[in-house]
Amino acid sequence: MPRGVDREIAEMMHRTHMGCGNDAVSTMLHSAKTALADGWGGSMVGTELSDIIFGVPTPSKSQVNLGVIKADMVNILVHGHNPVVSEMVLAAARDPEMIARAKKVGAAGINIGGLCCTGNELLGRQGIPMAGNNLMTELAIVTGAVEAVVVDYQCIMPSMVQAVACYHTKFITTADKARFIGATHISFNTATAAQQAIEIIELAIDAYAVRDQSRVEIPVAPVDVVTGFSNEALLNMLGGSLEPLLDAIKDGSIRGVAAIVGCNNPKFQHDSQNVGLAKELIKRDILVLATGCVTTAAGKAGLLVPEGSDMAGPGLQKICSALDIPPVLHFGSCVDNSRVIHLCGLIANALGVDISDLPVWGASPEWYSEKAVAIGLYCVASGISVQIGIPPQINGSKLVTDIALNGLEDLFGAAFLVEPDYVKAAAKVDERIIAKRLALGLSA
Repeated sequence: MPRGVDREIAEMMHRTHMGCGNDAVSTMLHSAKTALADGWGGSMVGTELSDIIFGVPTPSKSQVNLGVIKADMVNILVHGHNPVVSEMVLAAARDPEMIARAKKVGAAGINIGGLCCTGNELLGRQGIPMAGNNLMTELAIVTGAVEAVVVDYQCIMPSMVQAVACYHTKFITTADKARFIGATHISFNTATAAQQAIEIIELAIDAYAVRDQSRVEIPVAPVDVVTGFSNEALLNMLGGSLEPLLDAIKDGSIRGVAAIVGCNNPKFQHDSQNVGLAKELIKRDILVLATGCVTTAAGKAGLLVPEGSDMAGPGLQKICSALDIPPVLHFGSCVDNSRVIHLCGLIANALGVDISDLPVWGASPEWYSEKAVAIGLYCVASGISVQIGIPPQINGSKLVTDIALNGLEDLFGAAFLVEPDYVKAAAKVDERIIAKRLALGLSA
């Protein structure tokens, strides 16, 4: 049982210091404790407080892809993981004075788009479109139509500073813990955030005035998505009770649930694993929840609209048609993976079983970020097996690798699966879901 997020992290730093813990089993058990503190503590508190401050996500229509960038508007892209920054920038962009100022320099208005997870926050709560995910960030700049990229922390490529230098684009950092050489830094403070956001909008408008319109090339049209699902929104759609979802799981219309989360990885063709796995799972009547960068991938592939259920199996098609929902539900940013474990907890309590008894899976086929390992481990330690496309840096130890792939099953009722082929991964996910269904007395 974790004793607190910071305490477990501090102890892990001490355990891995020279002259301290060198027993692999002990170290991995504390890793699991630290990860549980991250998931059920840090991530869940972050999600709950964001919902309190900015509102609980509710389903709405939006768009994704580079086509959400508008050639005739001041385009500002928000990137990172702090919704305080992105929400303030959005509020400032809606200020009538700022809109009037943008029109004075010849723009039709101000357009806010998302990149990565802070974009997911705005997408879910405000319906703001997503320009791209992690491996699309430089491509967004190369459209020549972006006036400012406003970042906070995590998943931001330092090379973006060099990319914006080739254009009129401003690269604006806002977090003192994430400063970039060559960037314009505005240290965001909650007490002055509204005025600082206005300052950012003004910089973007000034940049539009010197944009070279001959260099603008927006290569694709935007793709429609339905977004903004949360546990509260899901319960509301089901009439306030989990029973309709449980009934669909019991009768096999939904054979299981899988969360595909997180990143892009340049070791794979962009989005191929995330989209490929999602398509393979929904064909098997497995409902997919998406968070983080996989959202944009699924959206571009047509999986975030109700019509996407044409790619699903007959059972899932029936449910999607009845509720008018996509076969892949957008559940927020990487932080919002806590929504998934919370939902699993609600279902487990309703059925009177452990989370490890449920026909559920987690997956991060294209993970690259260190935090993805922590996210995967807190899912496993909660009883949810996790598929990843490539292993973390543990292959040098047979003991550690065996514990990750096999030993955690006895302890938590879940383990890691490393499988780079999404077709094979989907088959193994399905195999486990069948076993869990049979153990619950349900049909395969």
